[in-house]
Amino acid sequence: MHDGEFVWSDTDRYSAGMMNHYTYATLHGYDYKFVNAANYTDRSPTWIKPAAIANLLPSYKFVIFLDADATFNTMHIPLEWLFNYWNITAKVSIAMALDPNATSNYDRFQRLLTNTGFMIVQYNAVTMHMLRAWDECPGETRYAGCAEWKHPRFHEQSAFGNYVRYDYGEWIKELPCNEANGEPEFGECKGVFVSHFWWRTDNVKKYFEMNALQALMGRVQGEMVDRKKEVVKLQMENVIAHG
Repeated sequence: MHDGEFVWSDTDRYSAGMMNHYTYATLHGYDYKFVNAANYTDRSPTWIKPAAIANLLPSYKFVIFLDADATFNTMHIPLEWLFNYWNITAKVSIAMALDPNATSNYDRFQRLLTNTGFMIVQYNAVTMHMLRAWDECPGETRYAGCAEWKHPRFHEQSAFGNYVRYDYGEWIKELPCNEANGEPEFGECKGVFVSHFWWRTDNVKKYFEMNALQALMGRVQGEMVDRKKEVVKLQMENVIAHG
């Protein structure tokens, strides 16, 4: 994010992802915040998520978090529709999509992990307690063994899946992998509503470009059709009528 002339061809994949988030928020009238958090010295940078969300949440009813390589695939569909479709009730503190069915995506109890690249987080006392427990997990004051996930994949995601979610199960909503994870060209998880390009990160820019152009050109084409009688000029004879 910098000042100066904007050149789309020079835009990197992660900047394209952030632009997708900002565009989606602006289209639907939502606040957008880019949290420029300090890095940890003792763990992976991805561990900033629990604290970043917790510090924003008291100012909002919901905070939607996306990794830079996760994007809204259906830009015209608002969050309110998705909340209704996924049944995000007052009893849901955090909603995350399941990961694809692969050996590396299971926790120590052989349960499929949820992916922290896209999260719907609702403000309530339980949520705040959960986020603190998650943030403090590597300190092992509550979860012995959690320090294992300071650096190894999948960092905070593995810690949440192996420890935290087992204390807050009824408050966590698992979303279908096909609807809120993966990408259109990835087998079982095609990212119908929210794509997460952990498989081929370069596709972030490609698909945002296609979706944005589709949305813009769809509006232009629709307007042309609506104005068809005004736009289309019938020429019955190929004769120059006036000198």
